[in-house]
Amino acid sequence: MIWLAWLGLAFGADFYLEAPPMGARPEAQAVLETAEVLGWDGRVLRRYRHGTGWEFVVVVEGFQDRALAEEAARALAEESGVGITVYRLEGREGVPLGETDDRQRVVPSAAMPEAEELLQRAARALGGPQGGLARLEAAPLVEVTYLREVTAEGGAVVAWHRWAGAADQRLLEIRPEGGGLGVASVSVLRPDGAWLRTGGTTSPADRERCVEVMEDLSPMARLAWPLQFAGRLEEAGPYRVARQELVQGRSTWVLVATSPTPERASRIWLDAATGRPLKVDFQTEGGRVELTLSDYREPDTGLVVPFRLEVRRDGLLIERLEITSVALSIEVPEGLFTLPQDG
Repeated sequence: MIWLAWLGLAFGADFYLEAPPMGARPEAQAVLETAEVLGWDGRVLRRYRHGTGWEFVVVVEGFQDRALAEEAARALAEESGVGITVYRLEGREGVPLGETDDRQRVVPSAAMPEAEELLQRAARALGGPQGGLARLEAAPLVEVTYLREVTAEGGAVVAWHRWAGAADQRLLEIRPEGGGLGVASVSVLRPDGAWLRTGGTTSPADRERCVEVMEDLSPMARLAWPLQFAGRLEEAGPYRVARQELVQGRSTWVLVATSPTPERASRIWLDAATGRPLKVDFQTEGGRVELTLSDYREPDTGLVVPFRLEVRRDGLLIERLEITSVALSIEVPEGLFTLPQDG
């Protein structure tokens, strides 16, 4: 049962609808707007889940009859592409009566689209061969800011990052958040050397180490999989469509790579409505890695980026990335890749 006092629901009705938790408010707002177009009142609620962070839930209220609530759930699920659960109020608690879509639904083979068709659609949805990584590499200047949370033994470590790149010059600014470990720093890499500024002091830096860190924390590395998807489609190998599943409350097609070792086969979950990848997993030497991608945006023509990404290894969260800005420019501001000198 779910305790509802904190929801502030209108208890004059006996039934209400709820969408699955979503990681970003715009996703939940889209479902709410669909409900409002269909003529129902609802709201987006924010709640905190330990180990996951803030989630957003859509609640649609005001149903006196179960049959009407179930009919509304089916209509909202069909229009929004999101599984909707009907709840019955018992006192101040909500009892789920069932979801309009199973988490995993078997679809007759005749009704399944071709895997190649879905992959090509996904590539187009991510900007095509000239989008993604190709779009970043063609820009004279790329600037990206993001929050990165890494799970460590002592707990989560969060830091704000600013990365800028133009030709053979790089800048990386890191600022710990929330009293986290480490100190704020700015690094600059140019053909004539590498420098690090921290604590108000600028000093030469180890060039090889600087190159390594700059590459690892670049948007090209942190978002490598979605950015390279369209450009490396021919190398992906054959896939088959296995089934449909709900991911992030949305209906997806699950594609499984054809492989003689199925336990190592890569799987891709493609949004049935948009074609964009919402989840992917693959086997590495360190274990099975799962990427969850959400809050897709197009900050520049042909550049489609998931602004939220989570990485799990063998089921455990190891990294969370939240993009806060992406900018592509044709001019490089004077002094961008120069650090102030001491004295």
